[in-house]
Amino acid sequence: MNLLELQNQISNKYVLLFGYTKNCGTCYLAEKMLDLVGETVKELQIIKVNLSLSNEIISEYKLKSTPSFTLLKDSIVVDQFYAFHSVTFLYEKINNLIEK
Repeated sequence: MNLLELQNQISNKYVLLFGYTKNCGTCYLAEKMLDLVGETVKELQIIKVNLSLSNEIISEYKLKSTPSFTLLKDSIVVDQFYAFHSVTFLYEKINNLIEK
């Protein structure tokens, strides 16, 4: 996915850009947790990007590792983190974005 394709996919005020790589076990676990959160937070659009195929997105958002979580509000980065800890942690981070 390139940057233009990503921007065309954004259709929501609140977006979580999830960066992963195909053979990353931690990314796989994080994705499963993120899917649970996505089921409960309907205001959030989740876009998953394979960073192995997305150098332009890595550069644009200055991503440092995988898994990566980039929270956007109105297409502006408001938070970025790499550790996911738990479903509760992800849920609270996302709800803090939406409640602001």
